[in-house]
Amino acid sequence: MSCYDAYVQDFDVQAVGFANPTDVRSIVVGESNSFRTGVALGGVIHNDTDRPVDFSVDYSLVNAETYSKFKSHTFSYISALFRDVPSIEALPASMYSLLTPGKEGGRTVVKAGSHVGEIRIDLAPSFLEDNANIFPHYVIPLRISDAHGTQVMDGHESSVIGVRFECMLFGSWWHGGEMSITDDGGNVLEKKTFYTEIPEPDTRVWTLTTVGAKRVSANAVGDELNGTKAQMSLTLGDNGQISVSAVPGADYVVEQDGECRYNQARLLQDRKLFLQYKYTKDGKVCHVKDTLTFRNRIRDGVNEWQDENKENY
Repeated sequence: MSCYDAYVQDFDVQAVGFANPTDVRSIVVGESNSFRTGVALGGVIHNDTDRPVDFSVDYSLVNAETYSKFKSHTFSYISALFRDVPSIEALPASMYSLLTPGKEGGRTVVKAGSHVGEIRIDLAPSFLEDNANIFPHYVIPLRISDAHGTQVMDGHESSVIGVRFECMLFGSWWHGGEMSITDDGGNVLEKKTFYTEIPEPDTRVWTLTTVGAKRVSANAVGDELNGTKAQMSLTLGDNGQISVSAVPGADYVVEQDGECRYNQARLLQDRKLFLQYKYTKDGKVCHVKDTLTFRNRIRDGVNEWQDENKENY
């Protein structure tokens, strides 16, 4: 009880700063081309005044020391993303919108009643044209330039943000479907059915991995799951249409065998994929009709299993 006042009284010093000196943010293509970062206010329980905070892009932060911090980051999902990133470079100004045109700096405000001042960053369509940008080799380096009387937290004066994108179809999906096995003449030799069960063992859950702005690879084919190895490619087209194609090194050569589509549901938990494809195994042709039901996805270390955007309800 003697320490209670420490929890209900303001500190002598109030300060602002970036929460993460090094961070990674991902946009999902087709859902949003922007993300938000910002500065946080500490040391005060009830913020009763607007606190402007000026910031600028500081290219001096893009260096070997910052790169090393990404490689050995405390957050495992960040260090894992940088495992195959050989170096970092500043994202060209033409690829994002942050500052008012003609200005060298920007401003956010920690408004009265809030402890956060948001900074919105919009990525240009050109950022999505290079599949290398599924990895965060491009960074946006920000530094607080003036807190207008509010102190700045030591060690949190700046934030270097790696940026990347994910395809809308990435994540983990419940699997169900049916398979007809035929001979070369088209005669049905066997039929299999694999029902969707929720929940179902992880050994039956498919992982779709981003390989392009509108393309993912699947680690499974038919009723066979193969770890992280890509077994086929799914490309999202217009109006929810999907193209299925083979990938190098897969166990089988997969071909599309009918209409494939995404149901275009706005809510994550309502999303489904319907696939029809075929492949040859042991001299027999496997004709597959699959239904994939969205389970969850991990984005920037956050488990997203249902839609949190109120505008989608």
